[in-house]
Amino acid sequence: MSKARPNAVPILIAAYAALLFTVLGIVPLWLDELQQLAVGRQSVSALLRWVQLNPGASPLPYLVQRAVVDLFGTSAFVVRIPAALCSIAGALVFAALCGRFGIRYPLLATGLFLALPLQFRYALEARGYSQGLLCTLASLLLLLRLRERGTWRRAAFYGASVALGLYSHPLTM
Repeated sequence: MSKARPNAVPILIAAYAALLFTVLGIVPLWLDELQQLAVGRQSVSALLRWVQLNPGASPLPYLVQRAVVDLFGTSAFVVRIPAALCSIAGALVFAALCGRFGIRYPLLATGLFLALPLQFRYALEARGYSQGLLCTLASLLLLLRLRERGTWRRAAFYGASVALGLYSHPLTM
């Protein structure tokens, strides 16, 4: 990270998180979000059967969303919390990747990543896209670490990250 402002990227990500949680529940749920919420409220066996029949569906976003809704209740804000948290974590992983790749201006790169319309939209939707993006970024970071020093532990973390990505969104591969 930049020597002049080593805390600039975390401050940017914190501001992004504040913005996300400010606007998270403003817009009502749309049809795909309502469908995901309805399917996620079914029994786990019914959910897994539905995921098998629905092309492109993966069980992990439904299960994570179900756990959050069970804890905090049902509202547009609560249903979207997992996506927002995954987006924030994805930004942290992206910033770490900037350091790995020797990006000269990590604050600018992270800011551009956070401002991407699709990435920002993923953060505000009660769908599994930001979870898939987080797993993809984490898998890349873990692969780079594995290449530096291959240990069984790093290989296991990388494999787990890839598996979580596949169970979050099949297009992560």
